[in-house]
Amino acid sequence: MLVLNKDLAKLKTILLKHGFILMSGIYPHIFAFYYLDKLDILIKFDIISKLFFGNKLKLPYPQELERKIIYRRKKYGQKTFYIPSPEDELVSLLLHCISDKNSIKSEYGKRLAELTNTKLDALYLNYVFDQLIDSITGSDIVNLLIKCKYDELVSMRKKIRKLRISKMKWGSVIVTLKILSMRAKRKLIGRKGLRVALLGPDGSGKTTLANEIAKKKAFNSKYVYMGNNNHILPTRRVLKLIFGNRNSKNNKPKSGMRNSNQDATIPVKGKGREVIAVLRFVHDLIDYYLRYYIYNYLNSKKGWLVINDRYIYDMLLSRDIVYNLPIVKKIILRFYPAPDFAFILKAPAEIMLIRKGEHTINILNAMEEKYRTFSEYLQNCFYIPTNNSIDESVNQISLIIFEKYIRNSV
Repeated sequence: MLVLNKDLAKLKTILLKHGFILMSGIYPHIFAFYYLDKLDILIKFDIISKLFFGNKLKLPYPQELERKIIYRRKKYGQKTFYIPSPEDELVSLLLHCISDKNSIKSEYGKRLAELTNTKLDALYLNYVFDQLIDSITGSDIVNLLIKCKYDELVSMRKKIRKLRISKMKWGSVIVTLKILSMRAKRKLIGRKGLRVALLGPDGSGKTTLANEIAKKKAFNSKYVYMGNNNHILPTRRVLKLIFGNRNSKNNKPKSGMRNSNQDATIPVKGKGREVIAVLRFVHDLIDYYLRYYIYNYLNSKKGWLVINDRYIYDMLLSRDIVYNLPIVKKIILRFYPAPDFAFILKAPAEIMLIRKGEHTINILNAMEEKYRTFSEYLQNCFYIPTNNSIDESVNQISLIIFEKYIRNSV
């Protein structure tokens, strides 16, 4: 959306009034976002007050020609929005293909042919080319367009760039250097993305909600299962062979309880049991750090929304003595990278038991109480009821994380 600089403040006020999120991109881009959660529709405007063309070197479009584009705009059918005149669209599309893309794709070539065959204002077209490059080169370009010789047009890109640079003013040179520095800074910093953790007892709806959020079109999402039975380190299998399998007869879980790490016991007595528990904690902590780096850190640097089904905090639900030590709790809560948002899913224990058929009502209530105690140490932690419709819970989470996701990922 091309807007004159004098109208930019007015447009921002209108968009903010209607609930849009505004973000400043690399100059001259300003992004406006609005999310219709019930329809899963993301509205996005890319607003510019200045035109630039070029791949590595962005060269500004003459200010006088920008005003001409606005004043010569055409209403699009019966709609309430406007498009450039055929002459302005022809020149801007041609510069985009030659300067930005270094090629003219078939769909662009088709559109250029359509514009060339329309009734164009020859005087205005000559004026535009004279301002951009020179009238002689402009005539050559028009002749090649008429003959659809697009390869020859692309081969002129160096000549066109040199002519455009020769027409630049000092103010334009400074702006071009500013854009180059901003692009280099963005490349160095990268994107932040967003990391979200869904927590809660078994049957609270973590996996279901995570998969539904990942389907949302407003987000570029990655689903990650961070449960304690999804290890990366191969040493976990070795430990099972040495110290016994949790599914063995000697370590069979009680009726109604899930056969998971949080309920596991170590088949060794005395000090040996404590030593093994410490070793397993250190092993699991290293494994969690590796999984965080591979699944969370690397994906979030690409601007992804990483949805974690479970998180390291599930270790605090273990009944092993090591996991209940204050120092262990402090290590996990203070030194392990926290998610940007943590959502603790709540549902009546009777409903969770029906959903999964695991644990008992007393155990499910105890697990929920543990989540409540350590949630006090987490920032941006929210309780989400999941005993109602799935869509309602998904929309509630989506609205909470949307603005932060947009600001981090764009």
